[in-house]
Amino acid sequence: MQPKIKSKVSCSDREVGEVSRVVADPITHEISHLVVSVNGGEVLVPTGDNISSITENEVRLNLSSEALTRMPPFRREEFVSVEDVEIAHLERHLEVHPGEALVPLPELEKDIPRRTFLNRFTNTIGAVMGFSLLYPVFRYITFPMYQPFDNSWLTIGNTASLGKEDLPQQLKFHKTVKEGFLVREFEKSQW
Repeated sequence: MQPKIKSKVSCSDREVGEVSRVVADPITHEISHLVVSVNGGEVLVPTGDNISSITENEVRLNLSSEALTRMPPFRREEFVSVEDVEIAHLERHLEVHPGEALVPLPELEKDIPRRTFLNRFTNTIGAVMGFSLLYPVFRYITFPMYQPFDNSWLTIGNTASLGKEDLPQQLKFHKTVKEGFLVREFEKSQW
């Protein structure tokens, strides 16, 4: 019989907690360690000589509760879910729900400077390409903001068309104003 998740865990002197996860050996497909919840933390207990009996709802250990607290703490970053490594039918063989069975992270994947370098290099190349594509679009959109204001003289009529010199006369003209991408035309008059 194998230990089940949420089974009570008892040491030789008292009950200490419950099984929260199991760690399987990826080669033999057997449970190699139990993760036991003890006093708000989790410890990693190797199976084998440490387990005296397994019943339907209880796992009895050959350890004292003091010896159990000296076991190494469970570090989730050192293990991979069975779903991530794709070991076929391992969870069904262990009779656990998805996410409760873990396998140790292979030594080759713990520190991969080459893979992290390639990942960062790829991200950097993508950022450079993205910037080189976005820069022309940004300049196209912001280009009219930096255009100088057109403050040139405007011809509104011929002086020969004016009648008498000292009498006011209204001259009508059209003025085109470009503000950014907006082009407006006004009908104006001058006295």
